[in-house]
Amino acid sequence: MLTKQTDIAAQISSRICHDLISPIGAISNGLELLALSGAPLSPELTLINESVDAANAKLRFLRIAFGGAKSNSKVAASEITNILHDYYNDPRTQLNWLIETAMERRDLRLLFLILLSAEKLAPYGAQITVAHKTADFTITLVAKTLKTDGFLDLPSHRFPPQDSPPLIQFTLAQTQLDQMGYTMQLSETPDNLTITITPRIRINRS
Repeated sequence: MLTKQTDIAAQISSRICHDLISPIGAISNGLELLALSGAPLSPELTLINESVDAANAKLRFLRIAFGGAKSNSKVAASEITNILHDYYNDPRTQLNWLIETAMERRDLRLLFLILLSAEKLAPYGAQITVAHKTADFTITLVAKTLKTDGFLDLPSHRFPPQDSPPLIQFTLAQTQLDQMGYTMQLSETPDNLTITITPRIRINRS
């Protein structure tokens, strides 16, 4: 049973994305049938095809970022790679995703929320690297322009609450960090921002 408002909102987001993917997929199938029929590829059809691909890529990304995530569910490495490949098609932003294994969906949701936040932190593009070493996740942004004022609380190493819909990813990322028992370390220079995510409790298995 859903008891938290964040859980309810996540399930609503998943439902919306799921319902939108089906008609977008139908449009994509229709365009493929037109191509197979030998219809000329006009500029209008090209634009529609590109728009459908972009919408589908965004929905798949947002479904993970804003959707529900059970603690034991995982996403295959190949699916993650496909989603990121389709989503990051803007040449201004280069993503180096260095995680080659399947991931727990809740960890992936957290990283996707931070990647959405990075779009606001580096609005003119950036080189983003995401890595996982031992228990830590590291997200590094290298950009000519970083806008962190109001988006990052560097002294407390937290994302300040945001009440604007285009900025809700910051609030959700911090909520996710708190719920999962993770801490965040922020390190900033004029053209570089490093975000390190670490579990609060480390288990010694030796």
